[in-house]
Amino acid sequence: MRALLDDATYNPQYIRWQDKPEGVFRIVPGQSKYVARLWGIKKNNPNMTFDKLSRSLRYHGLGRLSFVCVA
Repeated sequence: MRALLDDATYNPQYIRWQDKPEGVFRIVPGQSKYVARLWGIKKNNPNMTFDKLSRSLRYHGLGRLSFVCVA
């Protein structure tokens, strides 16, 4: 996720910092499918969905990052 957040190609169009010093980020509304697809490419899982992505972030943690899920 940090690679997407640090890349001007994706931030702030698809994913953006909500509070960078605290490590809190948000997926731009309407872009969850695109971000999930990018994550699936990174993880070599072409069937990645937003549900799978958000579950992965919740269960496996993000280190110092925090994810804000917006429906």
